[in-house]
Amino acid sequence: MIVRMSFVVACLLVSALCAQLPSEGVAPVANTPANVQGKWIYGSVGGVTYWERDTGKFAGNGRGSAGIFEFDDAGNYKQFVYIEIRTYGVVSRVWTTHEGKVEFNGSSFTIHPRKGHYKSEYGSRKIDRDMTAEELAAGVARYNWRLENDEQGKEHFIIPFDDGSMFDYRRE
Repeated sequence: MIVRMSFVVACLLVSALCAQLPSEGVAPVANTPANVQGKWIYGSVGGVTYWERDTGKFAGNGRGSAGIFEFDDAGNYKQFVYIEIRTYGVVSRVWTTHEGKVEFNGSSFTIHPRKGHYKSEYGSRKIDRDMTAEELAAGVARYNWRLENDEQGKEHFIIPFDDGSMFDYRRE
C-alpha cells in the first residue's frame, strides 16, 4: 500500500511540474529574453539513506529529483524531469521529457509541447512511450518566473508556486 502511494506521489509530482492550462490556439512568439537563454538545472536529494543490511553498502537515497530547462533564442524549449522514490526496497523512477515552443510574457512564460516521452519504472512495471497528441495538448502550461543572484553572484532561474515552494534552477 505504501509503495503504491509512493508511486502515485511521484506521478502527482510530475503532473504538478506540468500544471496544465487550456490551449488557446495561439502560436507562440520567439521572445525568449537573452538572459534566460541557455540551460538551467536543479536537483534535490532527500536526507534519508538506505544501506544493505548484509554488506553495509549504500543502497540509495529515499528520494531525489532533478530537472533541466533549456531555452534558445528561436523560442524553443526542452524540459527534462526525473523523480526517484525508494520505499521498502522498491524503487519508483519517473523520467519525463518534452520540447516545443515557449512564449515569455513579462514575469510568466507558457510552454507549448510538440513532442515528449514518458519512461517510468515501479518494481517490475515499466512504461516507455511517447506522449499522445492529447497529452501534448494538455501539457500547455504557464509558469511564473524570476531571476535572482545568490551570495556568490551566481544567477538562478526561479519558478515560484502559490504555496511558497519553488524550483530553483541554476545556470549550467
